[in-house]
Amino acid sequence: MTFEMILVIIVITLMLAGLFFEMARPDLLVFFTLFFFIMTDIVSTDEALVGFSNEGMLTVGLLFIVAGAFERSGLVERLVSSMLAKANTRQGAMFRLLVPISGFSDFLNNTPIVVTLTPIVRKWASENNISPFKFLLPLSYAAILGGTITLMGTSTNLVIHGLLLDFGEKGFNFFELAWVGVPITFIGLVYLIVVGHRFLPDHKSLIEKVREKNTKDYLSEIQPWNRQRFFSERCD
Repeated sequence: MTFEMILVIIVITLMLAGLFFEMARPDLLVFFTLFFFIMTDIVSTDEALVGFSNEGMLTVGLLFIVAGAFERSGLVERLVSSMLAKANTRQGAMFRLLVPISGFSDFLNNTPIVVTLTPIVRKWASENNISPFKFLLPLSYAAILGGTITLMGTSTNLVIHGLLLDFGEKGFNFFELAWVGVPITFIGLVYLIVVGHRFLPDHKSLIEKVREKNTKDYLSEIQPWNRQRFFSERCD
């Protein structure tokens, strides 16, 4: 084993430890590791930047922009609220939420879907005195399961598709993975709606805990610092 191999193993291990213990932002840790490899000539500049031209990664970035536009428009919040408003039971609300989300994940990447819907679902759960823990994890799993049906459903499918094209292979068709993804999604949704939520904690959100304590409201005011007034009061 050469010195470079040992150095790469050590640096990658430190990066993974930093990600696990959340010592810094993930993007900073990953880019610092890449910068270290470039500076030590372990990785050339061309090799370091080749990933940014990957078709799958660029598609994921564009889908984040699309999801952000939907979130800012308020359309997603109104749609989710209308779906959940007609639910009479917790399982009914979960059915109305998870099934459409798995369908949306077929055509939009699951990562921006979860990022967009997480604050909306948390807000709805707090307003209806329901533990958000019962919905957030099934929300993520439903998006992942639905994303296995099509090519652009998950970033993993897009990245592998881009790598196949880079090596001169044909790549995936849009619905080529559906014969595996559809039954997996159906079985997974049935489990999440019928059984899975029973194993999740029923903790209340932080807002509900504060409300139950009947805490008083405190009003504070921040004023700009007046240097002359400060020293005059000190002298008095």
